[in-house]
Amino acid sequence: MKCSSAISSAIPIRRIIVMLFIVQLLTAVSHATIDWDDGLSHTLDASNHLTELLNLDYNIANNPGTHVDFIDGGYTSEDIFLYNNATLDMSGGVLDNFLYAYDNASINFSGGINNYRIYANNNSHITISGGSVGQETVAFDNSHIEVTGGVLPDLYPVDDATITVTGGSLGILRVYANALMSIYGGSNISELSANGYGIIELYGTEFFVNGVPLQDGDKLTSYTTYGSPSARYFVGQITGTLADGSNLDNEFLIAGTGGNTDRANIYVHIVPEPTTLSLAVVLLLGIVLRRRRRG
Repeated sequence: MKCSSAISSAIPIRRIIVMLFIVQLLTAVSHATIDWDDGLSHTLDASNHLTELLNLDYNIANNPGTHVDFIDGGYTSEDIFLYNNATLDMSGGVLDNFLYAYDNASINFSGGINNYRIYANNNSHITISGGSVGQETVAFDNSHIEVTGGVLPDLYPVDDATITVTGGSLGILRVYANALMSIYGGSNISELSANGYGIIELYGTEFFVNGVPLQDGDKLTSYTTYGSPSARYFVGQITGTLADGSNLDNEFLIAGTGGNTDRANIYVHIVPEPTTLSLAVVLLLGIVLRRRRRG
């Protein structure tokens, strides 16, 4: 991880995010749009390529909401917006623009290619188990993203949002503004950073910071010092094994303000190793079977 890039991105990130949203909304107004708000199911496949922005349930809050299956052969060059109770399952195809979920909308991303970004907003929910995202995947405003697989180069929650990671090929993992990221697994992590009251929780075993072993519930600021008297950030090297068995060996950054070390942090939680957990399950099952035979 390059600390200088993480520090520079931590300061203006919320301002940049707001500007991106304004630009996207202005672009959406100027583009031709298609509104699907009939509460029915639609399919995007090889016979149905879109070159207009697509809104789902923008005008009507259906219950259940309008649904879209984005499958192999499907293609759209413009944004897709989901509102209210709309749902989208993407298992294939190519999305050459942004994918947004608002309100109580939900997205299940299990395959295909998104060449740009995925945003969850305002209590929406996104599950990612496969496929690939070209740029960032972000959760805002009490929304939640669950990641079990896929290729995600940049992942972070903002403003009371949460992200749970149990697998996938990852890159940058960071948190901002009272958000929470819980990491149980995943490979290829390139950066860990906590900023602006954001919290990262790491679940696994044999965690060390700068060679010092960690205990369950430890926070990393207890094992590091400010990068410099004026820098107001903590840096260090953490190693360990995540709950899914993936190796962790990363430099981390925790941004503080005015000497307050609890505004952002990274915590570790010790859980059994996968092999140990599997053995325990087998032993427990054996005990149950023996008791049944005796009965």
